[in-house]
Amino acid sequence: MGLARARDILLGAPQAKLLLINVELCSLTFSFHDFSKSNLVATALFSDAVTSALLSGADSELAGAEMIDSAETTWPDSLDVMGWNLRSDGMQVVFSERIPRIVEENMRECVDTFLQSSSAKIEDVAHILLHPGGRKVLEAYCKALEIAPERLEISCDILRKYGNCSSATVMLVLEEFLHRKKYQPGDLALISALGPGFSAGNVLLEL
Repeated sequence: MGLARARDILLGAPQAKLLLINVELCSLTFSFHDFSKSNLVATALFSDAVTSALLSGADSELAGAEMIDSAETTWPDSLDVMGWNLRSDGMQVVFSERIPRIVEENMRECVDTFLQSSSAKIEDVAHILLHPGGRKVLEAYCKALEIAPERLEISCDILRKYGNCSSATVMLVLEEFLHRKKYQPGDLALISALGPGFSAGNVLLEL
């Protein structure tokens, strides 16, 4: 969603440059006195990270992939799925076991609707860059989008190396994808990330 808001700003300021910084301090949610499953799972899965990306408007001299569309979806009655509770002893993570099922049941429609606005289909997307919320979440994405697990290799590698560092994780996926340079000019790439709400943010890149 940070990329999407940056795109909105740059559409109105095509000569500008914008620095997007993601700061995630997930370890702050750990509670020494909370022995719940959600606290223990979150402690094992989540990590801290900081990422930054330099973006530019269409009239800037900087070159790179172009964000051609973006959209967000928030599903109703989902406040208990992901987020935080503020308590006297700190922040308590909310992390529902329903997340993979929600992804499997809803993400295909979400992605299809998003791509339709660019006259594209999932078959037209050469690269899928997903926020690796966890192993089961990535497996649910494969089922929902009907794609082979190999297409999520980078997301799996980032999850294995860094864990889930919230919004910064998908930026690490994007960085690794650009670093490997296994794409052709004109390829489409879908960036998708899940977040509190329960919500999904999508960005379509043309490389």
